Amino acid sequence: MAFSFISFPLFSSSLFLAALIFTLLRRTRKKHAFQLPPGSTGLPFIGESLRMITAYRSGNPEPFVDDRLCRHGGRLFTTHLFGELTVFSADPEFNQLVLAGEGRTFESSYPSSISTLLGRRSLVLMKGSLHKRMHSLTLTRFASAGVIRSSLLPGIDHLIRLNLRSWGESVRLLDQAKKIAFELTVEQLMSEKPGEWTDYLSRHYNALTDGFFSVPLPSFLCLNAYGRAIKARKKVAAALMELVKSRKERKMREIVCETETRKKDMVDELLEAEQGFTEEEMVDFLLALLVSGHETTPAMMTLVVKFLTDNPSALALVKEEQVGIRERKKGVQEALEWSDYKTMPFTQCVINETLRVGNIISGVFRRTVADVHYKGRLGTDFVLVAGCSLRGLDAETVAQCAETDELRGLVSVSADLCGLVAETDSSALARWWFKTPGWIDQVHTDWYCYPLSLTDRYCYLLSLVEMSFFPPMRIDGSLWRTDAGYKIPKGCKVFASFRAVHLDENYFEDARTFNPWRWLIPHLNSKKETVIKGPSKPEKHVIKLPPSVPHLNKFSSILLLEFQGNMSKDSGKQSAGAPTFTPFGGGQRLCPGYELGRVEVSVFLHYLVTCFSWEVAEKDKLVFFPTTRMLKGYPIHVQRHRSL
Repeated sequence: MAFSFISFPLFSSSLFLAALIFTLLRRTRKKHAFQLPPGSTGLPFIGESLRMITAYRSGNPEPFVDDRLCRHGGRLFTTHLFGELTVFSADPEFNQLVLAGEGRTFESSYPSSISTLLGRRSLVLMKGSLHKRMHSLTLTRFASAGVIRSSLLPGIDHLIRLNLRSWGESVRLLDQAKKIAFELTVEQLMSEKPGEWTDYLSRHYNALTDGFFSVPLPSFLCLNAYGRAIKARKKVAAALMELVKSRKERKMREIVCETETRKKDMVDELLEAEQGFTEEEMVDFLLALLVSGHETTPAMMTLVVKFLTDNPSALALVKEEQVGIRERKKGVQEALEWSDYKTMPFTQCVINETLRVGNIISGVFRRTVADVHYKGRLGTDFVLVAGCSLRGLDAETVAQCAETDELRGLVSVSADLCGLVAETDSSALARWWFKTPGWIDQVHTDWYCYPLSLTDRYCYLLSLVEMSFFPPMRIDGSLWRTDAGYKIPKGCKVFASFRAVHLDENYFEDARTFNPWRWLIPHLNSKKETVIKGPSKPEKHVIKLPPSVPHLNKFSSILLLEFQGNMSKDSGKQSAGAPTFTPFGGGQRLCPGYELGRVEVSVFLHYLVTCFSWEVAEKDKLVFFPTTRMLKGYPIHVQRHRSL
């Protein structure tokens, strides 16, 4: 009997250990089969979640990403976050692929804690035609310049001044910014004026958002952040449900009596939708939209003030710009107009730089709905070599060339072939090299059997050169696979990091320094990257080749194709590549409030710098988990100089 009591736990432990090892081996084989980016899954079950959370709470999360990019190479790495294997991207081109592939290769997918707290019918989690319809509706109401100018701006101006008048000598700026932004959002969505009801909602939203990235323990446990968030969500949902039912009844009375005269808000749009929504769907939709009014815009307001406080020269220019606008107004208390907003160029530079450095939206989670092949892209300082003799170029030589500063990356076989390397038409490549139709099928098969990057293609074509002198043989694509070519399986979680791109020295000069002037001088805003323009107009350069490859000096003529920068600073986009400035996301899930948020921050800054001076009351720290915010709320002492 004693033996049975002892052996059963041992047997259970052994069975569990065997199952764990089997799972890990299966994941390893699956990862190898699908050629995921290199990386580490960290501790069993926990993965690297705790490391990431610790880094993002420290105020300096960059080492978490930098160390892994440096260790594994490339701009993608595999990790394990919030219970799932995750591909982490710091590559703007892959991020663009993620944003543009909505509904085809990727779909919105967030940790279960966020999904539960927002509700499955929230705009963040909607999919397909329903998401397109609701996203379009939200854009129409909040991103249209005409709507903001005529309907929203007067209310924004009035409510911001109303709140600023109530300030005492000391305030916690983040709390005040949340109050302003939340009241604005509630009024814009539901036409509800500030009062006890909005204060009630705001209090519970604090607890709700704190649970976004917490451990989703059973809902009856209210001891942790997630349990408190679930409890807060129920109260918020109940309050919104009461509002929806009340508005529904009022709508019916207005239809019967034909007495409707007020402006429509989002609740009216939902009630009048052709394809009707249930009350539960409307509650989820409104609840998620209110998150932006409670988190993102207040964070923007607070960080703008924080960065300006730390940069007196930038603050002086903003103040000069805003005082000039105020002096042109007829009355001291005359409201701002759309034309005033459009004449704040340096203020917009400050907002851009705040978004870039502060990264209110750090990135987005997605899940693949199909296998994704990613072939990589050219990095910095690539050169193209046109050679007369290529017999001595083997894989080892290519590797040596790639390690040098002068020949980092891509080495091509001839000037004529340069244009073809960048093409995906394998038939054209085969016809160029071989006149026999049978070879076309072989090249076509190899070309699409493997996730070939541009560097891979060079190696492949080099092998074809060798094979043109020897009997045909099949090419093993894995021999030429670089860290730029991956196949990500269906169902894999992906995190497209905007922050990692915004703070990358390859895309922004002195990227981790707050410098709003970079947006006034577009061409200084980025590092240059190579763009293959083709061999039509090459520029000759003298290139120092590595001594280990003397045959190149002896037999080859070197042509370095014309370099051209691929980003335009005023828009934050590469002219021949992917966007590198994406503070509001992109694609079908572009943040609907991207313009409205700018307007609100601009109006807030106008009245703050023209009517107040301030100083920091207590040392504070900027953290980025669970949301981007000042840890202590950024307490300041304020002094009013003019009436509002």
